[in-house]
Amino acid sequence: MLKDRLNHLFFSHRFYKAFIRPLDRILFPIVALESLQKERRHNPVPLNKIPQVSDLENSEWSAVLDDMAPIFTMDMESFHRKHWEFVQLVYMLARDRRLHPQAACLAVGAGREPVVYYLTHKVRRVTGVDLYAGTYLGGEDEPDIPDHPAKYAPFVCPPQSPDLRRMDARNLDFKDNSYDFVFSASSIEHFGDMREIRRSLEEMYRVLKPGGAAAITTEIRLNRLGRSIPNTRIFHLDTLLNLCRGAGFTLDVDSMDMRIEAPFHQDPVKLPEQVLRRPHVILRYFSTWFSSLSLLLCKPGTGALRGEWRANPSITPLDYNARITAEAQTSMLSRGARMQLQMKLENTGNFDWYTGGGSHRIAVGVQLRDRSDGLIDRDFHQFTIPRDLPRGDSLSFVGSVPLALAPGKYRLWVTLKREFITWFPESSCPPARVDFQVS
Repeated sequence: MLKDRLNHLFFSHRFYKAFIRPLDRILFPIVALESLQKERRHNPVPLNKIPQVSDLENSEWSAVLDDMAPIFTMDMESFHRKHWEFVQLVYMLARDRRLHPQAACLAVGAGREPVVYYLTHKVRRVTGVDLYAGTYLGGEDEPDIPDHPAKYAPFVCPPQSPDLRRMDARNLDFKDNSYDFVFSASSIEHFGDMREIRRSLEEMYRVLKPGGAAAITTEIRLNRLGRSIPNTRIFHLDTLLNLCRGAGFTLDVDSMDMRIEAPFHQDPVKLPEQVLRRPHVILRYFSTWFSSLSLLLCKPGTGALRGEWRANPSITPLDYNARITAEAQTSMLSRGARMQLQMKLENTGNFDWYTGGGSHRIAVGVQLRDRSDGLIDRDFHQFTIPRDLPRGDSLSFVGSVPLALAPGKYRLWVTLKREFITWFPESSCPPARVDFQVS
């Protein structure tokens, strides 16, 4: 308890302002939000930059965001720098005419990032590499991602799914000059020490065709006293640029936009306790202020394919539809007993259900309600289904629910959820209701 109180104090804005800020300074200009919004309405969004909520005001940038709507939406109130990174990556590639329909691209540290799947609608071939060791909370690198890429797709997976492979970014098993462009979303900061990060950049450079480009987002330090934080390297801008140049890349430093919008400097997201807060733009972890940075790096020469970006209306959102029936073998149970449910599920949606792994699997979710449908416990119990269930298929099985409840009358809502993603909507997947009594 004392340790928690001390951590709360040391990480608080009050402690920072009293003891650290007098010795610190922000490294980049702070500007009024309104003036930058006005600028964005009439000028292109720079390629090399930190996230700015004002980017939403630019029609070209917003067109990319609109095209990615089957994956996520974002406005000023819900702005998140990670979603900004995905839009900015595509915007950079589009504005630099990299999204040729016959292009081949490589995602480094691909995980299951939605932009990997999105680009399958824009170019001929998308290859992604990661260690897929299952070490990150939230399932970003689940071991079965290369085997079942459709399981992790944020929309109906296209016939040409991304080719995802287990591979070390510091030793890419591809021939020289293989790809028209490379991209990496917030990965290089996890690749080890500076020598290993330099090696990963050199490998990206090597596999790019002459004239190719690497679009990268990573973490950038914004203040003088900033340091790396647990499990993540926070780059100093000059250090990062020197790493990129040392690997052979060129970049347009003159287009670098590091301006910080005043409202988000005045009230940064305080980590770790405010990690879910939005808008999520500028962050502070103890003495470290940081945010995202996008860079477009170029390999000199000619030969890489170039082409115009086109909005693609053919992306089909996932349809979370199902028919569920559940019947209890008995409605009178003693406290501590287990209820046996005879289940029948039919996949009436437009994507296959997978049951293995920790995230994105389809599981039966059991909510505890009173007899008036008032919610008591949304996460009362869950169990997996016996096998994968392709679209149009159905199965019957028995599920078991423990009942450590006080005597009374209750109701279960038996429904479905996609782990770490969403509950199936009641409108298209009405829950099965099971009444019972505990004596």
